[in-house]
Amino acid sequence: MNILICDDNQNDAAQIETALQQHCSVLAIKMNFFVYTDPLQIESLQTFDIAFLDIDIPEQNGISLARRLHEIKPDAVIIFVTNFIQYAPEGYEVRAFRYLLKTDLAQKLIPAFDLALSEVANTHQFLTISINSETLDIPLQNILYLESHRRIIVLHLVHEEH
Repeated sequence: MNILICDDNQNDAAQIETALQQHCSVLAIKMNFFVYTDPLQIESLQTFDIAFLDIDIPEQNGISLARRLHEIKPDAVIIFVTNFIQYAPEGYEVRAFRYLLKTDLAQKLIPAFDLALSEVANTHQFLTISINSETLDIPLQNILYLESHRRIIVLHLVHEEH
């Protein structure tokens, strides 16, 4: 699972990343973290499952970044992290999952992350297969049916992308 953290304050971004990494290590789950201080440096948004976005970022604010993310990956879970409560209504216009004030991060970051993980698990259901030591995750909604013949299984997909 890929986690995006975008905050123009490097210390805040590092604090979020460190807390989430420690929590993932306690849960014994593997996550890939991508931390950016400038949203314009993000090359591809389609790989992110959960995004922690600061709203007040120069150049392109977190709301614009969330809009771009939802256009590319509509099922991404977005959690806004900011110092400014007045942006909350605008944040929910882009279907934000949670809205956290930076002053409350110590208490609310991990519970919000756990809820986001549950949301991703509920919306991202995959069949994981291994072929020649390569692991593939195939979304369940893309599987039309499975066929078996003499210990060979053939997957028939709605979209032949794998």
